[in-house]
Amino acid sequence: MTVPYTSGTITLVKGSTDIVGVDTAWKAALIVGGIIFVNVPNVGAMSLPIATVDDNTKIMAAIPWQGANGTYSYALVRDGAFERQSTENAVKLAALLNEMRSQAISQLSGLTPAADKLPYFGPGGAGALADFPASARALLNGGQLPNSQLPNSLRGYSAFVTDLNAILTGGWVAVGPETAGIPKPGYFGVLTIPWSDNTSATQIAYPTLGEDVAYRRHRANGVWGPWRAAGASSVGQVYNANGMPSGAIIERGSNANGEYTRFADGTQICTASAPTGNPTLQSKEAIAFGAFTYAASFISPPRRSLSYDGSWSHTLHIGSEGGGSVSTAGVAIYNLDTVSHAYAGTVYMTAIGRWY
Repeated sequence: MTVPYTSGTITLVKGSTDIVGVDTAWKAALIVGGIIFVNVPNVGAMSLPIATVDDNTKIMAAIPWQGANGTYSYALVRDGAFERQSTENAVKLAALLNEMRSQAISQLSGLTPAADKLPYFGPGGAGALADFPASARALLNGGQLPNSQLPNSLRGYSAFVTDLNAILTGGWVAVGPETAGIPKPGYFGVLTIPWSDNTSATQIAYPTLGEDVAYRRHRANGVWGPWRAAGASSVGQVYNANGMPSGAIIERGSNANGEYTRFADGTQICTASAPTGNPTLQSKEAIAFGAFTYAASFISPPRRSLSYDGSWSHTLHIGSEGGGSVSTAGVAIYNLDTVSHAYAGTVYMTAIGRWY
């Protein structure tokens, strides 16, 4: 004998075919038909054949309810719809088994659950587990992550790195004098990589102290090329980083030894002047005038040009004395005339060479 289904209670309205349940779960119990028996006080049992089962708490009766309005206990007997019930149950079971044989269920069932892991499907639909820590869950839940837990490309400020040659991914990083691969010694700045792949990349560095010049270098076939200035001011301080010009295009300066002009291509010009002191030179006599110290040193002895402006200038010859050096120029003066002269004037010196 079939055991009646009695879970929950039902509410009925006279003249209506609606059967409304509370805590009945008819769909979940796979009920598709049958007869509902209602025990009506002072009347006895009354029955309602089932037309349809709409959901867990609603059934449509085949005939209207003729009893009084109210909430009743009931007994649902499925005997009259046994074959239909069995057929529908079999169809649902077959569908469930078919879903369990799908690739998605198969791949997920092969994974071993672990703490802080999230299942996903990789290439070819293969199931795998990815890290899913508490910080990631907090972020998805609308929280915020500390800057240190974010990748470089998402950080509010740049992370410091120790080797630029190993930075191949996008985002921003900070560098200092101790960082390997910086554009020049003592450099402070931030760096970004706007483009990269397995063997090639581009790095752009921006200074945070001193100069206002950006540097750029490229990586090809796994090898970084030299840093090059991406832009420069016309006048300012000229730099040389491992043989590479940087900074401004022209630099000018002066000190107690005279003036100098440096160019980004390595050319340097130094100028200086000094009074002769009114010495008297006998006919054909030469004397050592002294030595000029350049306002800025050269990397090799420069070419020098000397001139004199003063009395008896047409009789005075002025020239270099000694081979010169990278920092000084010796000068001698010579009286070409047949009589003596006192020379009151100024000696001018110009030296042209290279500063790197």
